[in-house]
Amino acid sequence: MTSISASTFQSTILRFPTQATIAEDSRGGWIRQDSNVGTTYFGFAILGADENDPVWKIRREIIAGDITSVTYADGNLNFDNVWTNRASLNYL
Repeated sequence: MTSISASTFQSTILRFPTQATIAEDSRGGWIRQDSNVGTTYFGFAILGADENDPVWKIRREIIAGDITSVTYADGNLNFDNVWTNRASLNYL
């Protein structure tokens, strides 16, 4: 797990203004975000990927005070997770 200050993190990461946003990134893939009181999930997959297919890389951010903790599903950067299972996955 990597921890950095919230101000440093917010200056280096793309933030979406609304919950459950879907956007297309510049490389032609999906970016999916879901926020809920201090916890934000970011999902990345190829363009057109279904949320129920195991083709997502999922990052979880937890903000507690001035600290933002960033972890990934299964503790890796593989595109092998299901977006709809994001809340129940193991993050390392």
